[in-house]
Amino acid sequence: MVCKYLFKYATPGITGVSGAMLSEVLLISAPGKVILHGEHAVVHGKVALAVALNLRTFLLLRPQSNGKVSLSLPNIGIKQVWDVAELQLLDTSFLG
Repeated sequence: MVCKYLFKYATPGITGVSGAMLSEVLLISAPGKVILHGEHAVVHGKVALAVALNLRTFLLLRPQSNGKVSLSLPNIGIKQVWDVAELQLLDTSFLG
């Protein structure tokens, strides 16, 4: 399983992109990895050697009541904010 940790916290009364009520904050974590040999070779059916690291990547999803979605990557100095209404206008036909 890629996501080892999944925590849910109550956050009542916040409406999501689809109009449904979002009531959870999700914290997802996945281990880091190093591919020692064969990183590109695996796309051609060859063998690779990969190992997990004792480092983790975390994703925190928290509903907001202001109609915005924000992405914050403080370790590399990135913060971006989008309006939910604008995101709903995006072409999602590639999702199948």
